[in-house]
Amino acid sequence: MLRTLSLAALGVGLAAFAPSPAAAFAPDLVTAHIPFAFSVHNVTLPAGDYEILGVSDVDRDALEIRSADGRHAVVFLSHESRAGLPGTTPELVFDRYGSLMFLHAIRLPEESGAALNPSRSELQAARSVSSSPSPQSVTPKGTN
Repeated sequence: MLRTLSLAALGVGLAAFAPSPAAAFAPDLVTAHIPFAFSVHNVTLPAGDYEILGVSDVDRDALEIRSADGRHAVVFLSHESRAGLPGTTPELVFDRYGSLMFLHAIRLPEESGAALNPSRSELQAARSVSSSPSPQSVTPKGTN
């Protein structure tokens, strides 16, 4: 019994270091000018320059989007997305419902990316619009 618990604890410990969406990301993932207001995890952010960063080496699914002036920031959880890009330019993907924009994914060239689960406000927006979301992409300034 003790051996089983020890092996389980070891497995959980190793899982913390397993590759995840942000594992391939440097501490500064990408910087981008986003020309429209958008939402991340039920928080609406204004148009502007943003950087997306890894929050922790322990939980690599935890990311932060922060405005360049430091006035706006949201920490959020992501999950691995295997939708790597064939080119060399990273991409931020947003879902649009009417005039509302929601960050949906961070796609990196030749790598796994990070995807966000729909927030409560995105699900409400989806219910209020009869059509499916129209994706829109923003090309970041570059990776750091």
